[in-house]
Amino acid sequence: MSDFALSAEAREWIYKNIPEGSIICEYGSGAGSAILAERYKMYCVENDLEWVGKYSKINYIYSKLKQHKAVKGFDADVWYTPSDLEHLKELDVSLFIIDGPKGGHGYGQSGRQGALKYFDLFKPGVPLLLDDVHRGAEKKLAIKLSARMKTPVTFHATWTDKHFAIIQPEKSI
Repeated sequence: MSDFALSAEAREWIYKNIPEGSIICEYGSGAGSAILAERYKMYCVENDLEWVGKYSKINYIYSKLKQHKAVKGFDADVWYTPSDLEHLKELDVSLFIIDGPKGGHGYGQSGRQGALKYFDLFKPGVPLLLDDVHRGAEKKLAIKLSARMKTPVTFHATWTDKHFAIIQPEKSI
């Protein structure tokens, strides 16, 4: 499996916390998405046409990257086209994974900070898994999303140093 795929530890967290057959929406896609598609209904937002349709069990949503004003504290100024993603709010999503779009790997350089700018596209109360939080920009994004959601973030280290974070809102009774 590629070094860029979602880690085995992140997949194990999903298996333990998200019921099999649930809908997962992932921003970005890869080999890890295909593994998850064996147990879950996967919707992957993808801007790279080379990845769209790569795995037959994934529902791909092609979305070109759109330039926007950079989020304060971040360098990148592109994210998926918001109008391509509006219908995702209508799905009964059990988990959002933020693992794209790819960007630079320096502090502040990530294409993923658009999740802050277009936060209203995420269904309230649904957990977020952020991949690659061993990188400065992704860790900073996790902290800012956690504050936005008023929910603590939990950072998970892995044996490969490819860390992930979970922001899991409490379920209301």
